Amino acid sequence: MNIEDVEKLLSEWGALSKYTAQRKEGTTDAHILERGRAFAPGTRQRAAARLVGRDGFDRRRIMAAGLASCGINIVGTNFVDPIPCNESRHVGPHQSVADSVPPHLRRINAIASDLYRADTLCGLCLRQEYCGYGTQADKAARVGVALGMAIGVRIYREALARAKGWVMGRLTT
Repeated sequence: MNIEDVEKLLSEWGALSKYTAQRKEGTTDAHILERGRAFAPGTRQRAAARLVGRDGFDRRRIMAAGLASCGINIVGTNFVDPIPCNESRHVGPHQSVADSVPPHLRRINAIASDLYRADTLCGLCLRQEYCGYGTQADKAARVGVALGMAIGVRIYREALARAKGWVMGRLTT
């Protein structure tokens, strides 16, 4: 594997990362209160009117009829079925996008994560170069803000060269 192949893989990884970030930020499939409306449709008065006689008391007493010999007149609320509602877990668009990432780009992402853990400056420079927007000076400034210190373009380029070497070394093993 030569440097051109690594550059191509990193560019592809960066383009996919930019696309994924745009999907996460820009996707609003439903109204922001849609999930709330599913749990509490209408007004309080209408909800109270619909729930009259649906507290489950009669059903729990019928369920306990077989247990009358044990002295139980009513079954506790924890022994009845839960209230049916929509799923409350959030399944976001990033999960469906993450499933469509090709394996060779997953490997690049894992290598970039390892690089960030080993050398934060190089990891940030690699991510900014391929996943960020703007000139190298802008990217160097963003890396500097993330690290809390001033980073010049020369330091940014040196760290980027070390990062590319790291990625190339990890891809060849």
